[in-house]
Amino acid sequence: MTTMFKKFATGTAALALMTTVFASGTLAAETGVSSTITGGELTLSDISATSFSGTKLDGKIQNDSTASIQPFTITDARGTGTGWDVSISASALTNPSVQKALSPGTLTIGTPNLTGIDGASIVADLAKLGGVIDNGPVKVLTAETDEGMGTFEVSAIPMTLNLKPSEVYAGTYSTTISVTLTNGPQ
Repeated sequence: MTTMFKKFATGTAALALMTTVFASGTLAAETGVSSTITGGELTLSDISATSFSGTKLDGKIQNDSTASIQPFTITDARGTGTGWDVSISASALTNPSVQKALSPGTLTIGTPNLTGIDGASIVADLAKLGGVIDNGPVKVLTAETDEGMGTFEVSAIPMTLNLKPSEVYAGTYSTTISVTLTNGPQ
């Protein structure tokens, strides 16, 4: 019985030693974690513009460039990376007191500047254009696929009024400017 006890004691000691060796090693476990992210909307803030200062006719072509479309924001919270376009257009400048309109090509805008806010995606290749806006819509900003995600501030966009003496009657001319934000580069 002593021999059996010695074998049992030796076996138990070896098992305890092995358990200690394995217990002191590094143990690891894995688990999965997920998060559901829901896309938001593509939005454009309210738009406003300053009026041109008064112009005194002098019988020559005159350019009045003292007005601008005020800064506005574009937010692409969709999480799709499909891009977007911004187009600007204006109706013909009309003078209701003499029932006359200026010819198309009278109202132009400069090139806008764009600044990403709070982690917006890189917009290095973002197309920025200006042009004549009273002759149909002009695409002024284009975010290509995988660009334009986040919130962006568009700077004030200068406007120029090109007055031709052959068609300008004294009085107040007005127009309506439309800014349109659409899905994906078109």
